[in-house]
Amino acid sequence: MDKTFSGSGCYINGQQGRTLLESLLVLIMVAFFLLIAVEKFWTSAYMAREAALNIELANIRRAVNLYIITKGKLPESLKQLVKEQIVIPKHDVLVRMEWPYIQNMSLDNEGYPLDPFGNRFVYDAKSGKVKSGTKGYEMW
Repeated sequence: MDKTFSGSGCYINGQQGRTLLESLLVLIMVAFFLLIAVEKFWTSAYMAREAALNIELANIRRAVNLYIITKGKLPESLKQLVKEQIVIPKHDVLVRMEWPYIQNMSLDNEGYPLDPFGNRFVYDAKSGKVKSGTKGYEMW
């Protein structure tokens, strides 16, 4: 077996192996591309949460409006919209729906709906306004 060593690399059986510098460069390049991929993933996830927040705010606001139409008053809390079923008066007959005003949303332990960032929606019972409880999204 012919083994020779030099300062620029390691030779085994006449073949040049990778040097420490080459291995470090490859490792740095892989880490750089992984960093870019992770950053793109987090940006996409953040944008998806913002889109979901926009949709959920619109749905809750519609639910508040539907509650006003069917009950003639503002709901006391968003929890009320989650618990109560829709009842639509039609002449002398009440039409009872089998679902609440708000459904298929994440809820906290007390039954209040959560926004996509995991915070409660903020509801003003006097004005009927709904907004996000997440910092930076209060004005949406």
